[in-house]
Amino acid sequence: MMDRGRRRERVGKLTFLVISLGLVITGADLFSSLRGWEICPYEGCRLSLDSPYSHLLGIPLSALGLGFFFVALLLVAAPRRWMLYWSSLGLGSALYFLYLQRWVLGKMCIVCVAVEVLVFILFLSSFTRVSLWCVLSLIVLAFLGVHTVYTWTPEQKEACLGNREMDMLRKFYTTKGGEREAVFFFSLDCPACSEALPLVKKWASREKVRVVFREVMVHDEEQEALYLLSLLKGGMDPWEALRRVEKGKRAPRVSEVSREEKRVLLRLVAFNGILLRSMGLDGVPVLIVAEEGKVEARQGLEGIKRLVSPPSSLGWEGGYQGAGAEDLGSPLGGVCTPSGCGD
Repeated sequence: MMDRGRRRERVGKLTFLVISLGLVITGADLFSSLRGWEICPYEGCRLSLDSPYSHLLGIPLSALGLGFFFVALLLVAAPRRWMLYWSSLGLGSALYFLYLQRWVLGKMCIVCVAVEVLVFILFLSSFTRVSLWCVLSLIVLAFLGVHTVYTWTPEQKEACLGNREMDMLRKFYTTKGGEREAVFFFSLDCPACSEALPLVKKWASREKVRVVFREVMVHDEEQEALYLLSLLKGGMDPWEALRRVEKGKRAPRVSEVSREEKRVLLRLVAFNGILLRSMGLDGVPVLIVAEEGKVEARQGLEGIKRLVSPPSSLGWEGGYQGAGAEDLGSPLGGVCTPSGCGD
């Protein structure tokens, strides 16, 4: 009886220690992110923080983690089965976040892993005699629940990132003029995108089309992306800003871009990549035009050349004459992907 009491006391102390560490780590992470500080200097931490997966339903993961450990603290005095149920939900979520880091982002976040280890220890320390099927069901439910939220439609994901922030950046990346709108996916490290840019500009001017630029990073071009944003913030026309960046002109510094704007920009770029992959694509350039319920889209330099050809060859009257969106996955020459750029 005494051994059981001592064991229960040790488990209680371990549980309290784990919860305390969880509150400290998640609280420090939330506070530092709100202040624009970095408590983890490693690439995996920065990648996780700047990715769309750093928020769930628009709430920072650090805030959700803080809430998780706070509820766990309230459950310390409750029967152990309630702590087990709660930690089972936490474990299912933690397993999904590990999956994201390992197989989606490709980098591990030290702070995230530390929190996930604490959740696992809390789960083990709270184990008691309950139905194993109940525990497994809660773990699977949490895993699938988080997955469902993260795999909503791109429109829902965009809303979760914050309409105010997205609108703030979108206005910089949208050209003026024209009621019709086209979307141009591009990368600043893509020769085919550079070649397609003047063709799209000439076509947009001729047909009075407003172009929304959606930048993706097929390689490491963070500095170029920040320089582009600094030019756009200064009021430069998007066409001229893109031309200047792509010609290799570099700003000595990009202090015009705040830390918060940088964070939002990198999340927006990551979201653009998700949007592109949701269409089954991983390469740029891509031009998409929608009008009166009809969608025309092309991937690759040669495909875009065909889409933006003068009316004399394709015929704007009566709609576009190229292939529809169903042919988007068949690029026609000149595509850049994370594995390289080809002809």
